[in-house]
Amino acid sequence: MDHCYLVVGLGSMGKRRVRDLKALSAGRIIGVDSRPDRLAEVTDRFGIETADDFEAALKEKPRMVFVSLPPHLHHRFCTAALDAGAAYFVECLTTVTMADMEDLIARDRKEPGRAFPSVTTFSNEYCRYAADKVQQAGKVYAIHASLATWLPNQHPWENEMGIHYEFHRDQGGGLAEPAFLLSWVCGTLGRRPVNVVAYAGHVSELPPGFNDLLDMIIEFEGGMILNLHYTLCEKQDWSLGIFTRISCDHGTILCKQQECRFYDWQKQAWDHCKVADDWTYETIYLEEMRHVLASLDGKIKYQGSLENERSALATLLAAEESSRTGQRVVIG
Repeated sequence: MDHCYLVVGLGSMGKRRVRDLKALSAGRIIGVDSRPDRLAEVTDRFGIETADDFEAALKEKPRMVFVSLPPHLHHRFCTAALDAGAAYFVECLTTVTMADMEDLIARDRKEPGRAFPSVTTFSNEYCRYAADKVQQAGKVYAIHASLATWLPNQHPWENEMGIHYEFHRDQGGGLAEPAFLLSWVCGTLGRRPVNVVAYAGHVSELPPGFNDLLDMIIEFEGGMILNLHYTLCEKQDWSLGIFTRISCDHGTILCKQQECRFYDWQKQAWDHCKVADDWTYETIYLEEMRHVLASLDGKIKYQGSLENERSALATLLAAEESSRTGQRVVIG
């Protein structure tokens, strides 16, 4: 009998999850959403079953629930999945409060192997290359990262500005993208952040209610420094959206958008990441789902962890406190 999977939330990320699960022939897929237009769209595009009632869908005894909802809803649906005997996959930001995060960690410690926080960044071929080079490049001294976009361009299909959760801090707005990077740094380096000094604010003409600018200087265990600039109010084409430089004892790793290379100090030469000719940005999400399913089957170790997600959230909350108080804040 085919395994059953629920995809809850059929916005852009939920539809990606449905598409990739179908491509991987995962099994029976049920899409869940309260919006009739989204249910009709996935039925037409993917030919899957749909439901507008999550509790009713849980009665189908899914193997895993994919939670593709705004972050403030994650804890509720992840715990419901666990209570129904299912595993869960959850998009970043895993939760918006430390209390909810600690609850998920406690549950995972009691019944391990059912929590799968997003590993989108780990599934990016360029990030994999950078992670491999970090292991070869000796001591990491510092990381400088810039994540920049114009928020209205992220979801231009919404019928009015402000619908997407990123416009609302209480839903997790302004936190998810930095959390992706922080989780990757924690997982790749095996270090935890210890303190942060930051500025967070709303500086643009975008609707108020969230921080559209966040600058952080974060100290990690061992003295490494991460300087992270994040903005949702930069008007440019996507080619300038991501820039990361990792300074190491044996050279420098440079990543910008869809390019990554390593300057080998000993060889005095650049080594470039090479990807398949048919690689696209969407390949990341397909590989992520492949990794999730293989981990769920026990074939490989899952790359993500709730501990990494906890470190990311704790850092972001401490950064907001630092901005409010004007003080460096120890990360709990």
